[in-house]
Amino acid sequence: MAALWRSVRHASRFVIIGPPGGGKGTICNRLVDDFGMVVVGTGDLIRQEIAAKTERGKQVEALVQSGKLVPDKVVLDLLRAKMQTLCSKPLILDGYPRTRSQAEALHEIAPPEAVLHIDVPFDAIVQRLSERLYHPPSGRIYNLSFNPPKVDGLDDETGDPLQRRPDDEPETVKDRLETYSRETEPVLDFYREKHIVQRFAGSETNIIYPKVKAFMSSALPPEYAFPDTTTASPTTASVHTEQTSL
Repeated sequence: MAALWRSVRHASRFVIIGPPGGGKGTICNRLVDDFGMVVVGTGDLIRQEIAAKTERGKQVEALVQSGKLVPDKVVLDLLRAKMQTLCSKPLILDGYPRTRSQAEALHEIAPPEAVLHIDVPFDAIVQRLSERLYHPPSGRIYNLSFNPPKVDGLDDETGDPLQRRPDDEPETVKDRLETYSRETEPVLDFYREKHIVQRFAGSETNIIYPKVKAFMSSALPPEYAFPDTTTASPTTASVHTEQTSL
């Protein structure tokens, strides 16, 4: 067990934090493609535990079905077990931690090497999501500004009518962003105290990601870091280590 814990503690671990609709999922997918990283989401771990029908999974399922939150200890145990199976593979935690207490508990057993703070202006997110359309059967996503359908309002493949998600309405998006800001700031403050927050600012994923890729190329072990680290113009995307204001 001691050797296993050593491997968990020395694996390359990162946390990614960003607003809903800010392109965090796309950035994670690109990190998987470019570096072979493993993205670990607590929601996926919970669903996998329920599907496996373990004793813990049955308990978690009962909580979820009753609308209750899964206790932090249970989530942390699932994360710990997952990290043990990955050993030295580089991973990125998406969607966890969500609170300062969760960040403190995670830091005790598996401190991340860096926290990637994806900082997108809220106005840009509201505008982007207000122009988003989707095809429910396939999940195909369109955007009226930069990825419009060939025929207005219709799916390119089937010709079916496209729809807007109710949670893409501007007022709903603004509420979600306010909740995100309120809940996330204490987590970021904790990691700023540890001097491990890397902030990547920009209005679009294609502007932000080259900076993320360049940083990861230097942060990961050589066997994972690729040499082609194209960077974006510093006038359109910025990256720097965040410090705690005193």
